[in-house]
Amino acid sequence: NQNISHKERIAKISSEINRVNIPFKINHQDTFALTFVDGLSNSESFFTEAVYKSGKLPCLIIGGSAGGKLDFKETYIFDDKSPVRHKAVVTLVKLRKNIKYGVFKSQSCEETKISYLVAQANVLERTVSSVLNESTNQIANFLDVLSLELNCSIEELPKALESYSFAIKLGNEIYIRSVSNIDIENKHISFFCDISFGDVLYLVKRKDFIQQTENDFRKFSSNKRV
Repeated sequence: NQNISHKERIAKISSEINRVNIPFKINHQDTFALTFVDGLSNSESFFTEAVYKSGKLPCLIIGGSAGGKLDFKETYIFDDKSPVRHKAVVTLVKLRKNIKYGVFKSQSCEETKISYLVAQANVLERTVSSVLNESTNQIANFLDVLSLELNCSIEELPKALESYSFAIKLGNEIYIRSVSNIDIENKHISFFCDISFGDVLYLVKRKDFIQQTENDFRKFSSNKRV
């Protein structure tokens, strides 16, 4: 999590990846990369970009961010030898013959008809300050727009947003972009994922987590054979 540019981060991570010697050929049909990234590094997307640019892991990457004790002070990941910080740990999982895998995705949110075009964002700090007001075609502060939309004061926004989250869309699928902090004093919102200028953020409403997961898994497994 050094104060360096996007390009420099990608170059440094790519250099690390290219030094790794993988002793077998990766086949995406029977191999996936189980990956854990230090969540305090704010580098998940940089890591992913570097991996795909390197071409060294031509398979599905699954996993996520390690969050530590949720006090956001430090995160440790075990790398088979010792706990490490500011690292990504990748385990290549190769399945036995005749064993297949599938990807189960579930998100306990439903779309609303509300979306925001990001006008000002800081990718490295993962903050969004302003959005484009499409009705007036003017840039407005994100907190001001949200408080108007949710019919509350800016001070009441943290409570009002407890029933909501945000997402981006790729094709017909939504991918959650969770809020890490609402900075009322500086009037911006921080996310656990980086948000860029021009991204469209969709306001999504939370649903019952257990019920939604059970429903989604029932659909996922309905056409699978054991």
